[in-house]
Amino acid sequence: MVEKKAPIPIKALKDNLLLVPLPQEKEEISKGGILLPGTAQKKMLPYNKGVVLAVGPSLNIEMDGGTSQIPDWIKPGMIVYYHQAAGWNVPFGDDVYVIVSWRQIECMVAPEYMEWKSKTTS
Repeated sequence: MVEKKAPIPIKALKDNLLLVPLPQEKEEISKGGILLPGTAQKKMLPYNKGVVLAVGPSLNIEMDGGTSQIPDWIKPGMIVYYHQAAGWNVPFGDDVYVIVSWRQIECMVAPEYMEWKSKTTS
């Protein structure tokens, strides 16, 4: 029997993406040789990472001349990086989602890498 997924409670509108933020874990060793987990560091990474849950419908060409068309290569399930000042958090129940414009995505994890990674770790 196929298990049904719960519907996503929030929809992305316009040229926005709905993301689930991923934790930023970066371990570092202090000058004294102590391992500092990401939660104990004072430095903030200049980016955030998230998984695309939903892609908005874009704006129609009549509204903006086609400049807000979301590229075809942005799809749900992709891991993307965006600047820490981009987007905004949307708390919903116990979960927190992030809304960002597709233009605020700085880079993504290549799907080929994700396929390769899953094959090598299983």
